[in-house]
Amino acid sequence: MAAQTLSKGQMEARICEAFNRFEIDYMGRGPRQIKAYILQDMIIVRMVGFLSPSERKLAETPQGVEQIKKLRSMLFENAKADIEAMIIPIIQADIVSIHSDVSTKSGEKIVLITLGSNLEECFQQAGQTRRKAAKPVDSKPMLQAP
Repeated sequence: MAAQTLSKGQMEARICEAFNRFEIDYMGRGPRQIKAYILQDMIIVRMVGFLSPSERKLAETPQGVEQIKKLRSMLFENAKADIEAMIIPIIQADIVSIHSDVSTKSGEKIVLITLGSNLEECFQQAGQTRRKAAKPVDSKPMLQAP
């Protein structure tokens, strides 16, 4: 498992590099800033400054905002298999789902990847993280859809 060969920080950095490459190759430009966080069975990727100048101009109207969100959502949905193929070799874990949202107001894009296992726990068992995992507010297990 990659969690045993990479530290948590190294894995987060590789995830950032992969998403930056993806944004440049697939969307035509990369974000100004990118940060990835591994939290239990999730990976959160936050990109700032990902809109092009023409998209920022288009976002000045409600219709433009709607068009940007619709187009970005369609592009992301079509690229999910590519994103999985890019991330799985880094994390060596199963991906359950991938979600994304963009804010035309702040120029941020958030990607949430849910995993089939607690990746952060692997680092804690290996003693590779100094941060304590956040305790869930509700200790009841998540309900599974029938």
